[in-house]
Parts: sequence; C-alpha cells; structure tokens
Amino acid sequence: MARNVKTPECGYFTVITAAEYLDLGRKAIYQFIRSGELVATAYGRQYRIAVEDMERFEARRKKLTADRLRQERVGLLIGH
Repeated sequence: MARNVKTPECGYFTVITAAEYLDLGRKAIYQFIRSGELVATAYGRQYRIAVEDMERFEARRKKLTADRLRQERVGLLIGH
C-alpha cells in the first residue's frame, strides 16, 4: 500500500486523506466502512478514522495479501 500522505497529527483521517494514504479511491474507503472492515466514526455527514483503526486495517490487508500470494505460490508448485 502506497503512502502518499503522512499520518495526521490530529489523530484522525478523513475519507479523502484515508484514500490518499492507502492509494485507493474514496468509493473503496466508503465500501470498507460500510462492510465494517474499516472502523470509522460518523460526524454529521462525514467520517473520521482513528490512526489506530487505520493501522489495524492496514495490517489486516497486508496479511491477506501475503496469505493470498502464498496460496498462489503453493498452487503453482502443486500444479493447479
């Protein structure tokens, strides 16, 4: 995951800064929030994502990616 934005000093990401931080689109961030994969707090019509929640989300996504790559390598070795 590319980091185009540094961690905010205020301790919270907006959807826009989260999208820039993860190098994703805003729609993807909203989908992660709606699905519960990314914890966010609603403030009126906007969301705020705590830095700690972003770090947990990022760690889970990295683990999923590593697991997926491992499975693909095993599949190639077995011949699937």
